[in-house]
Amino acid sequence: MHIHHIIPTHVTGGVANNHPDNLIALSVEEHAEMHKQRWLMERDWQDEIAWLTLTKQITLEEANRLSARNGNLNIPKTESAKKAMAKAQTGRIHSEASKQKRREASLRLKLKPPVPSGPRSPEIKAKISSTLKGRVPWNKGLVKE
Repeated sequence: MHIHHIIPTHVTGGVANNHPDNLIALSVEEHAEMHKQRWLMERDWQDEIAWLTLTKQITLEEANRLSARNGNLNIPKTESAKKAMAKAQTGRIHSEASKQKRREASLRLKLKPPVPSGPRSPEIKAKISSTLKGRVPWNKGLVKE
């Protein structure tokens, strides 16, 4: 059994709400489904990584790498941090193969379609709703102890 936060820790700014009303015991499959559904509805990258990890679609190492990458996106850097990063690269010699790999990686990031954010259109809501029709709710039959 896994303990799942109903209101995820990443929503509360990294502070875990371990109150019993916010915790629920789930099987691994149910836990993965909860994160998948939340990712489909909210588009939180943390839920996508949790779902992919719980269903063994990615390794824990890949999950940590993605978390580090996504967690550092859009975080403004101070001028001193920018200078320190530039200084660390000063005088560093990169091979042509290394430069080519960096160009390709940069291009892949630029070509990656953005994840939709903000309110969902009625068409998207209808599509999500139609995919969920007929499924048994994850919490059906659970009893609070």
